[in-house]
Amino acid sequence: MRQRAMVIGCLLIGIIGGCDALPLQQEPQLYPYGSGIKTLRVNCEARVGLIRPLIAANRGPINWPSPGAQQWDFTASYRQFGIEEIRSHDFYGPTDWWVIFPDFTAEANALGSYDFGASDQRIDAIYNGGFKCFYRLGTSWKGDNPLPINDPPGTIRGQNGQVIHEADEDDFKKFANICTNIVRHYNQGWNSGRNYGIDYWEIWNEPDMPLQFWTGTPGQYYKLYEETAKAIKSLDPSLKVGGPGLSGSFTDIYLDGLARWCRKTNTPLDFYSWHSYNRDAGGPYTFAEQAIAVRKALDVEGFPNAVNVLGEWNACNAHVQGWRRDLLWNMDGAAFNTAALTYLHEHTDVKYAFRYRGDLHSGDEGYGLVDTNGEIKLPGLAFKAYSGLFPQWLTVMRPEMYRLGVDGGDEGLGARDAHQTGEDPGEGLDEPGHDLQIVQNGDQGGEENDGGKALKGQDEPE
Repeated sequence: MRQRAMVIGCLLIGIIGGCDALPLQQEPQLYPYGSGIKTLRVNCEARVGLIRPLIAANRGPINWPSPGAQQWDFTASYRQFGIEEIRSHDFYGPTDWWVIFPDFTAEANALGSYDFGASDQRIDAIYNGGFKCFYRLGTSWKGDNPLPINDPPGTIRGQNGQVIHEADEDDFKKFANICTNIVRHYNQGWNSGRNYGIDYWEIWNEPDMPLQFWTGTPGQYYKLYEETAKAIKSLDPSLKVGGPGLSGSFTDIYLDGLARWCRKTNTPLDFYSWHSYNRDAGGPYTFAEQAIAVRKALDVEGFPNAVNVLGEWNACNAHVQGWRRDLLWNMDGAAFNTAALTYLHEHTDVKYAFRYRGDLHSGDEGYGLVDTNGEIKLPGLAFKAYSGLFPQWLTVMRPEMYRLGVDGGDEGLGARDAHQTGEDPGEGLDEPGHDLQIVQNGDQGGEENDGGKALKGQDEPE
């Protein structure tokens, strides 16, 4: 089969964005797009590195609304976005530990102590759609839920709401037992379960947010993490355990502190998860800067192989009436996402970047990538473009994608990468240095295609 190389930098930057990938210390500058045909030379023998899929999402692919409301199936949209992994967070009950195991005084190994009904619906939908699950063991956003779901498991409160028993090591050992049974249910068929082979198990979410997720101390979280991580690894050493889903406050307590605790107690930390909503309005390179800080802290504490996971991210915080909430729905948001993905790929070792969220959220102006009509919102175009690198829904086996050396064009074009399929990087091309033409919007001298955003290589049919 004849193979070919295709420039994708214009998809990642030129179609939507407005800046090239630059060193993190330097803010990107915007250049006006020129007109006419731009010639790039792609050296298909100069492999710069593998292209990582990156794209993942929280929730989905089916949106379970309140009773009586319309149910949405976003499987097709998720495939267009290139989503492979779905984080089981904020289903607001289902997949939360306290819904699966509603009575903490019950026997942890008794089949009847568990209720997997609603949780199975969500996890089954993930796998029925062809996706994988990144399972968050913990609880969803508390919001107006009157139950103290943000208490450490085992906490007991009196009638006036005052804590009369603080969760201790025995409570955390029981929680760890409950979690291993959840793992058994979804990976080993326990209690009328499944055999999905879920690899990633995240222990809790945002313990640095007491009003929503964790009223306990950092020390209590460390101990809960230790007991749970060791228990899951004892059940199946091949599984990956990690946490904490840090909310974005990069302090020593839950970053260096957790890693230090794991090192001292010989506790596994296969991945470290963190979140960012560009809270300081630092721009799309903020996520890469934070990812580098996470990597540095993990390396210092002795975890150079821990996977770097961006567990939640978006252009801004929908709960804050502040900087550029319009990035959640307009074309500027698409450009922002494009640049953010490019920076993450260019400068970091992040394996997964879980968008919050992939499905419908709070109408057209919420975090979701789809609107109330089920249509893809403008910021979703960035994910559609990036997903063109990985045609997983078109082929059975995904070929390896390489970043290739590219030069030419102009500063405004911002084309950086190319991908190539096949074992021979030059196969199907006349020579290693191969000319491609990029026709930009506003071109007066060439034929427009697809809104003036044509991409054509010399070896492609007319």
